[in-house]
Amino acid sequence: MSLMKTVSDTVVQFLPDGKHNSLLDRDGFLGKPLVRVDAEAKVKGKARFTSEFDIPNLAHAALVFSTIAKGKVSEIDTERAKHSPGVLEVLTWKNMPKLEAPPLVDIGDLAKGMAASNLPVLQDASVHWNGQPVAIVVAETLEQAEDAAALVEVDYTAEPAATSFDLLKAEAVVPSDVLGEPAVISIGSVEKGMQEASARVDQVYLTPAYNHNAIEPHATIALWDENGSLVVLDSTQSAYMTSRSHSAVRGCRQGREASGEALPVARSRLPHGWRTHARRAADCPGRSA
Repeated sequence: MSLMKTVSDTVVQFLPDGKHNSLLDRDGFLGKPLVRVDAEAKVKGKARFTSEFDIPNLAHAALVFSTIAKGKVSEIDTERAKHSPGVLEVLTWKNMPKLEAPPLVDIGDLAKGMAASNLPVLQDASVHWNGQPVAIVVAETLEQAEDAAALVEVDYTAEPAATSFDLLKAEAVVPSDVLGEPAVISIGSVEKGMQEASARVDQVYLTPAYNHNAIEPHATIALWDENGSLVVLDSTQSAYMTSRSHSAVRGCRQGREASGEALPVARSRLPHGWRTHARRAADCPGRSA
């Protein structure tokens, strides 16, 4: 039985269908007024998020995003940004350290990593999607980094982008399976249901890019510890897979993940199951003094 099949069969047992489910009578946590382990810390404002850790001499980075969906960066002018107050460095594909392509997530082997894309990160002039980072500005403060990032001037050579599902249907290929499940599953007919419905609501709903409404700001912190190991603080539901992805991209020898004992900063409990995690990975090439 596939992983997705196991998950779906488990979930469906608890879906309401008008009939009493004997599983609800079993001993467990369902239906009990339990207090979340992190509830008190959150309502008192004591829960520490990734961006709230006080790291001495921390530099801040701001991204410069592409304004086209596909093509290449033909020219990029970073001089004004480099001479902006507080700026320490401006990185583009021209001076970015060599990084390996992120390993795609593999349900059959989760040890590989968790990336949803194996496209290179600032390794060439190619643009693969609108909003792709094309430069990183590093400065002494976040405000200085963001101000300087706005000064980076980028020219593009745009190429036709595949942005319409309807236009691409003629080229679509049906895969043999999707995560071990049949690629095509047909249940009923939407068209028939719409025609026979006594009422129909036809409306357009728009959602923002970030729709989980998490109370934690998006942030990642990386630092070298006293032993020369790379430590990454992040907010993720997949601490182990994220750390493996970091190691693979940077060519690091795998270290250890901290769950509370190795590094105190890993003890935070965050919303919706997200948690700060620390990753130690030794022998990472490309460290500068």
